[in-house]
Amino acid sequence: MNIRFVKIISTVVILMISFSLFAACGISIRSNQNSANKHMSSSFKKLSKEFTKEIELIQDQTLTVTYDIKVISGSLNVKFVDPKGTEIIAFDKTQNGMKDIKIDQSGTYKIIVIGKDAEGSYDLRWETL
Repeated sequence: MNIRFVKIISTVVILMISFSLFAACGISIRSNQNSANKHMSSSFKKLSKEFTKEIELIQDQTLTVTYDIKVISGSLNVKFVDPKGTEIIAFDKTQNGMKDIKIDQSGTYKIIVIGKDAEGSYDLRWETL
């Protein structure tokens, strides 16, 4: 057998084993974080990561946040913070609904999603009035 052929076959086998192990871990993350659509969503089997979305808001606006959060296992924290880092609202379990938030000061607000070995999904949408 040709040594080059053996090296190619060995590489292919190693890649196939690696992909199989990766799939067996159940890691499946889909995320859409498009600011033009004012939307963040993800569905996952094992999430241990933090996502942050910055939103520029003006004093006296009302921000309407629609949320659908499902936590099957692990922990998933979703929070909305003002420009000073003060938490305005937070979610840490399965829940859905809509909240209106009156903006007290202009600046950069953040939606922060933190997963720790989490399985589930989140769908966040917002608009300003």
